[in-house]
Amino acid sequence: MDYHVQFHQRIAKLLRKHQIVTNMSEEAMVENDLTGPFMPHGIGHPLGLQVHDVAGFMQDDAGTHLAAPSKYPYLRCTRVIQPRMVLTIEPGIYFIESLLVPWREGQFSKHFNWQKIEALKTVWRHSYRR
Repeated sequence: MDYHVQFHQRIAKLLRKHQIVTNMSEEAMVENDLTGPFMPHGIGHPLGLQVHDVAGFMQDDAGTHLAAPSKYPYLRCTRVIQPRMVLTIEPGIYFIESLLVPWREGQFSKHFNWQKIEALKTVWRHSYRR
């Protein structure tokens, strides 16, 4: 969880630096999940015999399960990371309209630079198709 929250903090710094989200502290962005629509996934998952190892939720050899927290339900790894474990690292910023739609109205809408987001969505869409 610590790495996941740290990456949301880094995403908040980028959103603020590039004025994608404005007039809000990085801490408030993370606390209010304004970083969520831009990073709608965990930062990685364990690698095993399959690409997505199912052991990401197991806490011990007995298979004790720890579900993802309600704030980050899409996490694939809640396991405490130990030396010699192999994980993917997948941070990124995404511009997915269906995830941005709920933020277009409501108390936080004014903090989003929608004009810049639309411009970046166009760039992202074209580079993603290559």
